[in-house]
Parts: sequence; C-alpha cells; structure tokens
Amino acid sequence: MTKIKVNRVNKTGSNAPTLELTGTTCIWGQSESGKSHMAREMLKAADPKQCVIIDPQSPAGYDAPGVRRALADGKTRIICNDSRRDHQIGAMVFALNHSTPETPVYVVADEAPGYMDKPRDILSRMVLQGRHAGFGILIIGQRPASVYAEYRTQAKATYWMRLTDHTDMETAKKSLGPAAEELRGFKQGEYVKWPV
Repeated sequence: MTKIKVNRVNKTGSNAPTLELTGTTCIWGQSESGKSHMAREMLKAADPKQCVIIDPQSPAGYDAPGVRRALADGKTRIICNDSRRDHQIGAMVFALNHSTPETPVYVVADEAPGYMDKPRDILSRMVLQGRHAGFGILIIGQRPASVYAEYRTQAKATYWMRLTDHTDMETAKKSLGPAAEELRGFKQGEYVKWPV
C-alpha cells in the first residue's frame, strides 16, 4: 500500500493549511477528528473580507433574509443558524449574488451533508463558476459520501481527516486510492491533502 503524507494541525493552529478564498475546498472527517478546529484556523489566517457561515448548530445567527441584510450592511462574519434546508441554500445564494471580484464573499458550509446532498442548479453554479465572482466555499462534513458528487469533485483542495464509515471510506478511496485505509487510524488533527 502507498503511504500518504500525514500532516497535523496543532492546538494553536500555527501550522494550519492555507485556504484559497476563491473556488471550492472540502474538509471531511468524522466527529472529533479536528475538522472544525482546522477550518477555524484556516479562516483566521485567510481573513476573508466577508464570510457567511452556515452552521445549523450555532446558538445565534440569522435566517436567509437576515443574511442578505447583513451582507448589504457590510457585516464581515455572518452566521446562518437556520436549520431549514431552503434557508441554508438561500443564504448561500445571497452570498453568491453579493460576491464580486472587488467585494468577494466566502461561505463556510458546515454540516454540508444535510443540505448539499442533491443536485441543484444553483449549488452547481456556485461550485463550478462562483470563483468568477470572487466567491469561495469551504464544504465541511462528516459524511463525504452524502454530499452530491459534483460538489465534492470540484474542490481545488480536499483535506481528509479520520474516517471509519465504510461508505465514506469508499468515497475517500476514489481520491486517495488504497492509501485511504490509513484514515481509519488518524488521530485528532491529523489530515492528508488531496491533490498533494
């Protein structure tokens, strides 16, 4: 089996990978793998001008119309904590429509398998053409197999963290080959980047 180069995000995040603010990036890992910490550190270092975070688990935030108002008001960090799928997608649409090369908007799609699981024209447009408007998206989730393949495969960079579910391992193998089996033994914070 081919060995993969394992990296690790330390607790201070000083060695977090660089996040490109246009196009699509993915982070996949099961619960407690360190994906949220890694995403926070990557965002902190990249410091996007405006960032919409879709996080249905956040205790505070906006619904989709609130996200649109916050974008128009120039707020820099906007959380959409609405658990309704149409509002989550709506918030991402508002971000895409607001984004220009001069005023780019970055979206963090946390818990993405809950709302990026089916083909939707607007989501395809985001991941395929959003970069032309300065738009970028970070797709994060525990179940890569549950996210529609077209969205996953458009990523400029994918960060694989610990996974053990059989179906998700099969998805990882499509990128990493048989070396994906090593993901099962990853410790918290360990990841491999694909493509290298």
